[in-house]
Amino acid sequence: QVPCPGSDPVLDAVVAKLRSQYLSYQADDQGRADTAWLGSHTCVCKRPLKLILCEECGTTFPARLKLACIIHPHDTYLLDVEQCKDCKQNNRKFLVEYDLPDGMEAGFKNTLVGRTDG
Repeated sequence: QVPCPGSDPVLDAVVAKLRSQYLSYQADDQGRADTAWLGSHTCVCKRPLKLILCEECGTTFPARLKLACIIHPHDTYLLDVEQCKDCKQNNRKFLVEYDLPDGMEAGFKNTLVGRTDG
């Protein structure tokens, strides 16, 4: 569960930094998380959680942008998202992944919640 604003000064500082980057966002993708990890693996199921920033409403939350895995195309994970948790907009162009601050991932587990036969 995501802590309430003000309950974690380190997280609040990270969110403030991301929001300032959001406000000064430029089209060159500066500050976005490195996506090279995806190019070196065929299965994307176990990739690390990220901090998602919705550039429409400014909300941040731990999750991953949902990607189809070529090895496990019918698996669904709890923290894989296709829309903002707050404003519900689903334009992936406005959902940006950043690396989670050190230690933040310890409170979250991206559990397999569904597997369908294809």
